[in-house]
Amino acid sequence: MFCKYPFEGERLYIEFKIIMSVPVRGKSSLFIGAVDKTKYRQEQLVSTFWKDSPSSFYWDIWNCKLIKIDENGIQTGVAIGYGCGCQETEEVTIGISYDPKSMTISYYKNGASQGIAFHNVPRGLYPAIDLWFETGHAEILSNIQPVLKEYL
Repeated sequence: MFCKYPFEGERLYIEFKIIMSVPVRGKSSLFIGAVDKTKYRQEQLVSTFWKDSPSSFYWDIWNCKLIKIDENGIQTGVAIGYGCGCQETEEVTIGISYDPKSMTISYYKNGASQGIAFHNVPRGLYPAIDLWFETGHAEILSNIQPVLKEYL
């Protein structure tokens, strides 16, 4: 699912509430990221192949992995150990923010920042989520920066 508008102006953060009642055994997935919609064709929207996700930056939440796909659909970067997974809950709020000054993407889980994930991210990308599970739904909550939670 792609958002209607790119990261720009006041739209630099977006949050999704994910409710998953029944996961698909061994194959459920939850990704949040930013994509260049100008490089997508309609038939790519239902693809599960990285080659069909050109110019994209994703957080694979359940596997705590960051994935970068270049303009040709080639996976050019993977970092393991980013953020905390969320398979243990039926409901989770995930967010993504873009900082146009530093050209970075950061991700959030239940309002807590997971840190900067990507640097040198170009302007004009659209927030997106990619999810697959047996029963559940996703909804867009807001485009307002979260109140950062302090953990001691």
